[in-house]
Amino acid sequence: PILQNIDRFFNTLDHKIEKPVRSHLKNVYGALAMCLLAAGAGAYVHVFTDIIQGNFLVSLGAIGMMLLLYSTPDSPTNRNKRLAYFLTFGALTGLGTGPILDYAMRLNPGIIV
Repeated sequence: PILQNIDRFFNTLDHKIEKPVRSHLKNVYGALAMCLLAAGAGAYVHVFTDIIQGNFLVSLGAIGMMLLLYSTPDSPTNRNKRLAYFLTFGALTGLGTGPILDYAMRLNPGIIV
């Protein structure tokens, strides 16, 4: 019965939410997923490679990307630029969490896995 209720919930979701709202939610969660992938890639670069290491300047870069994203107006011509700022912000944020991940792996590597 529980699985039937869950299945019924997801099948009736299309009927309960208006099409513009569904489209907006799809865009929001798609952008969130891309940002999380970029953050994961940034953390991976810090932990497993020596290309670049997270430090204070990386954190300042993330803040700079956030300010650029905030100051760029939303228009169809700026949409790709804003997405690039957002994904760069995510990657730099992930890179900035690298030192914390290093510390956690020294304490107990099982925490990360």
